[in-house]
Amino acid sequence: IGDNIRLRMSLRIVTAPPDVPPGDGRTGRTDAGGVFPLLEELDWCVRIAQAGYLLWYEPKATVFHRESRSAGQNSPLRTYYLTRNRLLFARRNLKGAYRWLSILYQTAVAVPKACLAATLKGDRRNVSAVLRGWRDFWKIL
Repeated sequence: IGDNIRLRMSLRIVTAPPDVPPGDGRTGRTDAGGVFPLLEELDWCVRIAQAGYLLWYEPKATVFHRESRSAGQNSPLRTYYLTRNRLLFARRNLKGAYRWLSILYQTAVAVPKACLAATLKGDRRNVSAVLRGWRDFWKIL
């Protein structure tokens, strides 16, 4: 294989902001209506794929990402949004049994595990954030 041949792959989901014309009404807003902080790129990629676009991986691309810069790494704000938005993502993007199994898993396994991990670290604020995120998902539902 020569140096001029570039490998490109079609993907179902990517986790970096995709390049879609901003005026395209089939994909919706890039901020997902303001309900998906910390998961907005994943949510948008799913909506882009559902609109019929292909998502591509470009191996020569470099993306710089400062994770949790706005929310803070391991902050209660980040913990709250991740807990709530994982559940919202499942409700919005999964269908049938996959939706309910994901919500059940997150409720029965992920939320208690996150609470236990924060409790063992003595981090009451993140325990509270997990529980508020879970509670607020059910309020929105």
